[in-house]
Amino acid sequence: MNKITQFFHLCSGASLSVINRYPTERSKYAGIGATVFFTGIFATLASGYAFFTVFNSWVTASIIGVIWGLMIFNLDRFIVSSMRKTGDYRKDWLLALPRIILAILIAISISKPLELKIFEKEISNELVLMQQELRKEQENAVKNRYENIINLLESHNSSLKGEVEEKVKQRDILESEAIKEADGTGGTKQRNAGPIYKIKRQLADKSQIELDSLQRLNKQLVSSNTKKIDSLNLLTTSEIARFQNLEYNGMAARMEAMSRITKKSSVVGLAGTFIFLLFIAVECSPIFVKLMSTKGPYDDRLRLHESKSHLLVTEQLGNEKSDLRKKSMKLEKEEQDWVKNEIDLSV
Repeated sequence: MNKITQFFHLCSGASLSVINRYPTERSKYAGIGATVFFTGIFATLASGYAFFTVFNSWVTASIIGVIWGLMIFNLDRFIVSSMRKTGDYRKDWLLALPRIILAILIAISISKPLELKIFEKEISNELVLMQQELRKEQENAVKNRYENIINLLESHNSSLKGEVEEKVKQRDILESEAIKEADGTGGTKQRNAGPIYKIKRQLADKSQIELDSLQRLNKQLVSSNTKKIDSLNLLTTSEIARFQNLEYNGMAARMEAMSRITKKSSVVGLAGTFIFLLFIAVECSPIFVKLMSTKGPYDDRLRLHESKSHLLVTEQLGNEKSDLRKKSMKLEKEEQDWVKNEIDLSV
């Protein structure tokens, strides 16, 4: 138990040689040190999970999480150990205000990853919806990119087929007129194949030749357009399939999902707020404990030690300046004035 207490004293940043002289102060600084230690543990776990969602590797997340936790631990230890109790609560709180703001920023970085972990199931369900919405938007974007080209090609095919159908109608009409002229049911009403029949026969044969030529040309164009359409459809399908293979579960996506869940459910939002406030309380607790604790003999001893150190330094500087003035008396008047001016500026 004694070793654990000493370890927590080290965590609080207290001087072991001083605090061992005052048994009444040991429990207070052991509590402060324990709070600093467990805050570092929370920071390690939270950052480890956060980096695992980024790198998807427990080894990498563990290494970075430990480094982050040690940094938070060292920072908290510095914040607590650098605070001095003056006995004036107002002055103490004003001195601690910048440190409290920094502690709140640290608490935000700690609480957010754990908040994502606590609501992991809800976030996973929301991510599925978000991924479906994203895929739908991506599919529509890909389809819209090629839709105009496909529509133009299909319209061209319809136009080509329409030209052939129109030419077939013309050919059928000319063929019908030639037949009627030959059997006497139309035209001149004469059954003999006279010159008029020959003219109509030539027109019908010419129309058939033109139809055959148009069918060959348009068939080639339709085939080419159809291949282009099939190629664009295949390209569209492959791009959509590539989107479907992408994972959508990064840190930014999870935070966006958490934001959407909070907007949908006031209960989740309230729970998230309480989690955030809890970690602010945990992170600020070493500072609050230090501020709320009464000024004890440990603080007096540190203040006395720092005062003695300051007086000693001041005395040494004064002696050095005095010796310098005495030595300068042997110099010329201008040099004495320059030395005196330099000494006055250094005060």
